[in-house]
Amino acid sequence: MMAFRCIVTMFLNTLFIFRNAGQQLPAYVIENSPGCINTSVTSWNISDNFPLIYLKKENKNICTLGGIPGKDPYIDIIIEYRDRISCGIDVNQKQTFFCFTNAVNILDAGVYSAELTTGLIVYNNTLYVMRPPTKPIISLQGDLINQKAQNLTCYAASTSLPVTGLLMTYSWTDNGAAITDSRFTFSGQGNKVLMINRVRKEDQGKKIQCIATEDKGTSSVLSDLTILDVLYKPEVSTPISSPYNVLEGQTATMTCSVTAANPHTDIRWSWIKKDSPSYVLDTGLNYTISNIQRNQSGIYNCRATNSIGMSTPASIHVDVQYKPEVSTPISSPFKVVEGQTATMTCSVTAANPHTDIRWSWIKKDSPSYVLDTGLNYTISNIQRNQSGIYNCRATNSIGMSTPASIHVDVQYKPEVSTPISSPYKVVEGQTATMTCSVTAANPNTDIRWSWIKTDSPSNVLHTGLTYTISNTHRNQTGIYKCRASNSIGMSTPATIYVDVQYKPEVSTTTSSPYKVVEGQTAILTCSVTAANPNTDIRWSWIKTDSPSNVLHTGPTYTISNIQRGQSGNYNCRATNSIEMSTPTTIPVEVQYGPTSVMFSPDVMTINKTENQTTFPIVCSAVCNPNCTYRWTGVTTVNSGLLNLGVLKRTERGDYTCTASNSIKSTSRTISVYVNYPPTIEVFQASGNRTYEESSPFSITCKVDSYPLSDINILNVDTGEVKASDGLTESLTYRESSAKCYHTANYACNSKNSYGITSSVVQRIVILCM
Repeated sequence: MMAFRCIVTMFLNTLFIFRNAGQQLPAYVIENSPGCINTSVTSWNISDNFPLIYLKKENKNICTLGGIPGKDPYIDIIIEYRDRISCGIDVNQKQTFFCFTNAVNILDAGVYSAELTTGLIVYNNTLYVMRPPTKPIISLQGDLINQKAQNLTCYAASTSLPVTGLLMTYSWTDNGAAITDSRFTFSGQGNKVLMINRVRKEDQGKKIQCIATEDKGTSSVLSDLTILDVLYKPEVSTPISSPYNVLEGQTATMTCSVTAANPHTDIRWSWIKKDSPSYVLDTGLNYTISNIQRNQSGIYNCRATNSIGMSTPASIHVDVQYKPEVSTPISSPFKVVEGQTATMTCSVTAANPHTDIRWSWIKKDSPSYVLDTGLNYTISNIQRNQSGIYNCRATNSIGMSTPASIHVDVQYKPEVSTPISSPYKVVEGQTATMTCSVTAANPNTDIRWSWIKTDSPSNVLHTGLTYTISNTHRNQTGIYKCRASNSIGMSTPATIYVDVQYKPEVSTTTSSPYKVVEGQTAILTCSVTAANPNTDIRWSWIKTDSPSNVLHTGPTYTISNIQRGQSGNYNCRATNSIEMSTPTTIPVEVQYGPTSVMFSPDVMTINKTENQTTFPIVCSAVCNPNCTYRWTGVTTVNSGLLNLGVLKRTERGDYTCTASNSIKSTSRTISVYVNYPPTIEVFQASGNRTYEESSPFSITCKVDSYPLSDINILNVDTGEVKASDGLTESLTYRESSAKCYHTANYACNSKNSYGITSSVVQRIVILCM
């Protein structure tokens, strides 16, 4: 910052007049510090009168200068600036000055000028109040990636007024100290860019800050910390020792883990076998090979990938180990004559490891007994019972091999047996198949067979291994023998006793049909006439209309209190161990009398008006044997049909139908109602209708009607009802002591639902005293 002279001098003897204005450097003053701003004039003209000079800030007059050269100057400062500034003119330097004796503040910034009284502005100059720049901000151009270049940019803005446009210079620190690493360089205007030429993992966590300094001004505060986050591809390792030994057929599990990575998220795995690098085997943290095979030995690489890249692989050498594989040059079967020497040998064709091989020989039918532990096995004076399969096995540290087998065949004449148990039971009519087999023979080829029955030994029945009798009959029961022959000789025979069995045959002594009265006991009997075996006979009785329901399991079937629904055909069967017999059928007829009588139509009453026609009634019943029918009651009918036709009142009453057969009789009754209006049959007073006073008298009214009528006896003269008793056939009006006023005309009225009728009038006379 340039220095300013802030002194007040006397005017020179010569008066200078401003003629034109000139330029000089602006004033830069740090806020809250003192400072001056000058205005200069390039020439002065001497005159008698020195004009007034106004020092202004943006058209506001702050200080007025005047006076005579060589005399004390005239200075007038406005009130608000008197304690803060001094002003004057330096004739020798040809400039005015304006100095702040106290601290400059931001409001003092601006354009200052010197103006003659004529209004001519001699010179304008600017006072810049310098303030600290804004707090710097550090920005990154993308992610920090290991082994790649990256730039950090620091930016701060000037807060000085007016805007200066001066250079901003930046300083950088790491953990509060100046950066000295040669990989870190600076560029851009004022070193605003920090260039990291090759980022390293070690840069992780570095604390970078910057500070800005404005030219001719002051410095900013430190920026916020920028902590470097270096991104790098994963680094992987495996806990699996190499070589990784695993047994063939077992499960090999390989695992890798990320020891370092940034970012440590969205890790993607890949496993490859080194000899097939383009084929990804698995994409998980672990790679498992189930039932591993020897051809899967080799080097396996695991890699981890994040958003930055793929790791260097971790390698595992998988060594699949397996038990030996053996073979023998001996052809099988190995034929040897009984009594000679048999020598067998084996060799290892593959093994891992192929060291410390141990041998064992066994006979397959005695697997726990080790015959020999050498490469070769020799049997001297071999016997027929030493025929069989011999296994040789080789063992290494992994396990024992699958055996190589040699079938040793010691030759001798046949020995035969039969799997058929004796006696050989066969069901009559079926096929009997008898077979024999050679249990021991050598050679066991060109075997010739013969079958005989012991009661005909010279008759060869068959010359095959199996003898079949189709459609066997009971008379073929007997002993059969089979023999086998080879080039050595004929075997001792195997014997089979054939027992031809058959199902039972049954019959019955019960009459057919078997008639029985309902409610009584029915006894049905069957017996076996033939069977083989004739033991453990099981019986079953069924009714043919319910064949799945077994009624009884004995030879005699008794039905107590038999009912009509049990009529039908009954089958008895006998069963032995062979089969169930053909059934014998007994028809059972249950006889019964009528239990109830039925009417058609099914009514209990007939309710009609006289002279109406009624429908016929048919009487029936269920009977065995069939029933006869008879109607009794108002009329008698010797059939099951009651046909009354047009009804008369005399036909009203109960009719009973009786159904009868040889077992019993049963009846049922129907009521016939014939309706008609009332008819007064009698309306008669006792005596001659003339009575002494105080003597008794009565009047009786009898009505024929159906249904019954409502009857009343009426004093015709007064209209008074003298007697009434609801529905009835007759009504009597009685007076125990006649009175004079009983003299009157009387009538009888009757009414039912079919009509109304009245009697003729009867005159009753009472003789008064």
